[in-house]
Amino acid sequence: MTPPTRPPGRPRSEGADRAIVEATLDLIAEHGLTGLSVEAVAARAGVGKATIYRRWSGRDDMIADALATLNDDMPEEFPGRSLRDQMVAMLEHVGGRGTATRSGRIFPRMMGYKKSHPEWFALFQERVLEPRRERVRRLLRSGIAAGELRSDVDVDVAAVMLFSPMIYLSVYGARGEGRVRPGQAESVVDLLLLGLAPR
Repeated sequence: MTPPTRPPGRPRSEGADRAIVEATLDLIAEHGLTGLSVEAVAARAGVGKATIYRRWSGRDDMIADALATLNDDMPEEFPGRSLRDQMVAMLEHVGGRGTATRSGRIFPRMMGYKKSHPEWFALFQERVLEPRRERVRRLLRSGIAAGELRSDVDVDVAAVMLFSPMIYLSVYGARGEGRVRPGQAESVVDLLLLGLAPR
């Protein structure tokens, strides 16, 4: 899927752009994509439909760009001197997106479209999931290059193994409480490193 093209020469207002994106994400979190319309977004954002159409060619392009912003708060690099520290920081970031957050409410809605609306799921995968996975893979590759991980590590599988427990914990919790408890990111990383670290 190619990035959406927007009509050239439209007036720019960062405030209007942000309001439209925020309104789109709020409506996805509340109701999903079924029935989401430019009219509904315009009403929520407090702008006219013409303001949206000056920025996006239509509903789908607006949704695609709004979803892509879900990664805006994910650092390109994670703090920490060691690979372990960086992995823990990354998982703590992921674990902070529980069901109480807007991002955490959007995630299960979009995942639910895998069978009913595969085109919507593919959009979410392209704009949100794959960029996140690539940042994880990049971190793992740096660990391999530094000799902190085995040279034969499958970074695609390792990225899934790293992310999946935190997603599960943020939704369900270890005992059904639906949250990530302090120290669980460290536990996940330490367990995973038992299999990934050089022997």
